Amino acid sequence: MRRRAVAWLLAAAAWPVVGGAAPAQASPQVPARAVAPWPDTPNTREFRRRVLDLAVLYGTSSGLDPNGYLIATTDLGVIRPGCHRVRARTSLAGTEVGNEVFEVCKP
Repeated sequence: MRRRAVAWLLAAAAWPVVGGAAPAQASPQVPARAVAPWPDTPNTREFRRRVLDLAVLYGTSSGLDPNGYLIATTDLGVIRPGCHRVRARTSLAGTEVGNEVFEVCKP
């Protein structure tokens, strides 16, 4: 009798793996986390300017600023000689906090 009980418990425990899909369980809703806006300071503006310049040179660029915000840039093309339009997307922990287009001109 004891062997049957143990065999039954083992079979019941293995059912979701062997016998088919386990019953669906609702995953708990995780509330959206509020993300602070990008801190617009002289240091962060200088960092963003460097990432924008690299996009003009290489087509795309990205980097993490000192506060942990990812700035990803893409060159959108020449507007006039020496000037490019560059899109900068700023995000923190995967949440976008900014999406701007800049004019980057070099003499």
